Amino acid sequence: MTDRILEIVIYLMDYMRDSQERMPDSEDFTSTLRNMGYSDWEISSAYQWLLNRIDTAPEEIYREFPVNLGSVRVLTDSERVHMTVGAQNLLLKLFNLGLIDDEEYEAVLERVSVLGDNVVTSEQLKMVASSVVFGNSDEFHQIDLIDPEDKKSLIVN
Repeated sequence: MTDRILEIVIYLMDYMRDSQERMPDSEDFTSTLRNMGYSDWEISSAYQWLLNRIDTAPEEIYREFPVNLGSVRVLTDSERVHMTVGAQNLLLKLFNLGLIDDEEYEAVLERVSVLGDNVVTSEQLKMVASSVVFGNSDEFHQIDLIDPEDKKSLIVN
């Protein structure tokens, strides 16, 4: 469920970055998200998480997106083998939008690495990232790559 909230947050961040504006009118944006199939609870949760995550006033959240980021963490060959290109792109997008920090980025990679030799898709990465971002390890248990009994011993809090 939290992977859907993460989708809304990404959509909202993309919108703000592309328009270089403050947060869009919540009524218009909520209507758009409802039409996309998201529930009021999911939409409200995404807005609340985003506002809680950012320490500034809502009207100043992304007035100016950074043009140049600092250093960039490059995935190793062994890390790339565990993810599809789409999953790699999603991970970078989460980081570049500021939705995950360096520590959370590494936590996502660590959780992906414990999934074994299976290749993680972007949909599966959303679940892994949601479990890190929202602190909900239940999402991690829902990934159908390894035996559920094995997952219990692999969860890293």
